[in-house]
Amino acid sequence: MRHIFIARHGDYIGNELTVTGEQDIERLADSIGEILNGNSVYLISSEVKRAVRSADIIAEKLGLPAEFKKVDWLFNGNHETYERMDSIIQYNNKDALIAVGHKGFVNGYPLYYMRHHHELNNINFFRPKKGQYIYIDRQTSSHILLP
Repeated sequence: MRHIFIARHGDYIGNELTVTGEQDIERLADSIGEILNGNSVYLISSEVKRAVRSADIIAEKLGLPAEFKKVDWLFNGNHETYERMDSIIQYNNKDALIAVGHKGFVNGYPLYYMRHHHELNNINFFRPKKGQYIYIDRQTSSHILLP
């Protein structure tokens, strides 16, 4: 797996995406699509409605299957969550992973990943807003906040 996309769900009111939230996720999906260029994708989402809807939009825009894995652990930035993500990355045969989660996870996992797998300890990480993602290229050990 070369590409890792850690996405934060779109803006919402009462657990439903707003129109702006849906538009942000559509832009996010377009941006991911430009990087993927047809590579195979493993999509995973928090089971919370706003994250699932965000993942639905991504799947639709990228032509991915409508069914994807929904989990209850993409909320927090904790070691157990990070180990689960590492396992998916290690044992999945897809070219890319897209994980749609919440603030704690989205802010914490990319930093953990770059420090533990690429020994980059003096890096500053971005804090994605709703509808943004961090892209990690495992081949070049680079990362960027988009869109």
